[in-house]
Amino acid sequence: MVLLLMAEYYNFACMKIMKNDILFFIAIILALWFTVTGIFWVYWFAVIFAYPAGIASFFIWQTIKKDNKKRNKLIPFMLTIGLIASLAFLAYILIGNN
Repeated sequence: MVLLLMAEYYNFACMKIMKNDILFFIAIILALWFTVTGIFWVYWFAVIFAYPAGIASFFIWQTIKKDNKKRNKLIPFMLTIGLIASLAFLAYILIGNN
């Protein structure tokens, strides 16, 4: 019985990780970076560091969205939230400082 459970665990641990799984996690990390750092407009930090990550995440999402998995809906949601927050904060800086 114990050997059977160990064999089941070994098969579960050795599941094949697909290329799209790796790309999904990279896209999630980049989208999270964009969402968090997109509001920092000090010395154009958002343009130099945040927006390239958001664009890269968007293009990775374009390649993996063919899987039709529910998890792929998270990436454009995060990118949209990050873009709205970033542009709203930029507008606040530009309008609020007058």
